[in-house]
Amino acid sequence: MRDKSERIAVLDGVRAYAILIVMGFHLWQQSWLQNLIPHDLLQPFGVQDFSLTWVPRTGYMFVDVLLLLSGFCLFLPYARQMADPLAREPDAPGLFFQKRAARILPSYYFCLLVSLLFLVRPAQYARFGDYLLDLFAHLTCTHTLWPQSYIGTKFPGVLWTLSVEVQFYLIFPLLARLFRRFPLQCWAVLSALAQLYIALFARTPGGGADPLHINQLPAMLGVYANGMLAAIVWCRLHSARRGLPARTPLALLMLDLDFFKNYNDRFGHQAGDAALKAVAQATQKALLRDSDKIFRYGGEEFTTILAGAGQYSAMTVAQRILEEVTALDLVHPDSRTGKLTVSIGIAHRSFGEDADICEVLTHADQALYEAKTSGRNRIVLFEG
Repeated sequence: MRDKSERIAVLDGVRAYAILIVMGFHLWQQSWLQNLIPHDLLQPFGVQDFSLTWVPRTGYMFVDVLLLLSGFCLFLPYARQMADPLAREPDAPGLFFQKRAARILPSYYFCLLVSLLFLVRPAQYARFGDYLLDLFAHLTCTHTLWPQSYIGTKFPGVLWTLSVEVQFYLIFPLLARLFRRFPLQCWAVLSALAQLYIALFARTPGGGADPLHINQLPAMLGVYANGMLAAIVWCRLHSARRGLPARTPLALLMLDLDFFKNYNDRFGHQAGDAALKAVAQATQKALLRDSDKIFRYGGEEFTTILAGAGQYSAMTVAQRILEEVTALDLVHPDSRTGKLTVSIGIAHRSFGEDADICEVLTHADQALYEAKTSGRNRIVLFEG
């Protein structure tokens, strides 16, 4: 289950804008667009040499914007968890690689197939072995590493970006764990490594860019590091907004001890009070943030408000509560499990919603009622 609040919609627009600019740059590179605007256009006004060439020419810089966005989005789950321990756990490396492969490889291989059908022929190469090397390098996303498959390729040259991106995916899980523990240090090291690589390997004696070495992963590490650091800053700023009193996201949990009247009748009120205290302590233990507190709401009911939490975070806390109460191992012969259990109802208010706390509380109570009537010892999220 993914909260709508996890999505940063503005990034879709930024990404689309960057893609359009890069497309414009590559179209401009074609000779028939080089002189689209005459240089003498403004001569009647005294301007001898008018040129807007710099506008499309700088479009290549938006490739870096796309790589920065990639670093930002990839590290965002880690940054969210750094700002909020209740946030969704980042994907394990195996799942991360599966998702990346499913997202990028089908369209990439389709592009290669179209190129093989209509653009690339073995006869275009000096040797058939060069053709096989170029094809193999592109199939394995290593085509930027070899002159024959990068500078001398017959496939679309713009595919170099994807090669860099896939190579970054391979090191990202390890890099993300280090970045989460030492963000500023890792950012500084990655940025320094990128600048050092560019200075040593990606510059020609004349000071220009070496076409083979400039578009390699080491040169882009600083861009990715900037995106990852930006994700941390974004989450910190977003977390600070939780201090606003109105229209902020929150989740409310209502807990009720199952068959508690039977427990009281069988073991007595003193044992019942001890059980209530134990459940309250177990619930507080399940809350990961100091700001989250549990309150007694009725005879055997408790409630807790998770400020700034989304649905996933609330479900995570609720599951922890069930596990902590089960771990108490309080015998309850009248319960279906033979142990004392709780039922939990959850209601959630997204950022910007006008629902007040009383309305959220009512929804949580309705979810709790559904949990009780559908078998107890379970969690129900209000879906109204």
